[in-house]
Amino acid sequence: MAKLMTRSEAETKRRRAVEMLKRFGRDEEAERFEGMTAEEYAQGKGAEIISNPNRKERIMAKRKAARKPAELEELEERVAELETEVEDLETELEEVTDERDELAEQVDAVAEAIGAAEEEEEDEEEQGDEDEDEQQPGE
Repeated sequence: MAKLMTRSEAETKRRRAVEMLKRFGRDEEAERFEGMTAEEYAQGKGAEIISNPNRKERIMAKRKAARKPAELEELEERVAELETEVEDLETELEEVTDERDELAEQVDAVAEAIGAAEEEEEDEEEQGDEDEDEQQPGE
């Protein structure tokens, strides 16, 4: 994409180039730049002269402003949809968390019951072993 500059910018840059070339003793090149128009200088630098850049910006700003309300409305609708979706997901998460907590309590209760039953079995086995020990010597 070509550089953009106004006629006044090109003229200022052309004059500065002439001054710099004269300071470095390159008088022939300085004379060549002095003979150029602002348009020729810009063309030599690969730039394009624009008449009034602010006018173009104002036109683009108006176009963007015209599109903006419609785009904002669409974006606001999308945000509302996403907020609803987030609320639904949060509710679902709460339900799953509650269910997980209930299951954890049930697992704990079962583990406690199994632990108590195992303790009873161990107690019975120990009692049985003690009974056998007592009977063997006296038989």
